[in-house]
Amino acid sequence: MKEVILSMEEWQRLAAISSEDRDKAMRFLSRQVHHEIIVRGFSLDSGPFSRAAIGGNAVEIICEECLETLLCGEVHWKPDQELKWCLVDIAKSKMGHMVRDYYSRGQPEYSLIGDHDENREDVEKKIAAQWIFEANMRDMGYEIARDVVKDHPELLAYLDAMFKDDTYYGIASLLGVKVEVVYKLEAKLLGILAKK
Repeated sequence: MKEVILSMEEWQRLAAISSEDRDKAMRFLSRQVHHEIIVRGFSLDSGPFSRAAIGGNAVEIICEECLETLLCGEVHWKPDQELKWCLVDIAKSKMGHMVRDYYSRGQPEYSLIGDHDENREDVEKKIAAQWIFEANMRDMGYEIARDVVKDHPELLAYLDAMFKDDTYYGIASLLGVKVEVVYKLEAKLLGILAKK
């Protein structure tokens, strides 16, 4: 993990968060995390967000870890970003890493009950990559990314679509292409950004 050095202004903003603002942001974050898990087809009973995999209620654990990550100064909180959206960005990154780590460990409860679905595993890994990508994109900044790929019109169109809809199928629909094309565009964009 790269070291993050916060400015004095960032530390002051963190210290100035009222308990009311924190609680409001946490309620919003909890709804967003639960929504992302359920809408993306994950379960709280099995898989990467189950009690067996996480050791407790996934929504509560993810939300608490996000707040801790922010308050401990492990990420930058942009001055023009609302607290709740900063926490959502942290959550997407954490959730993506949780899914990736879950599959790299060999999904322990699947081996016990024998209902592993390789197609679902592929889908979940792609969702995890998307969450991580979205969190990193917001970190990097939309305009910076656009500048990096300015000579690639298909990637500019992809970026525009991505910020209108954050699902692979939604992006595919906006671009008028098959979802497989969206996967390829994402991989190409990630490759270019990684070099920069």
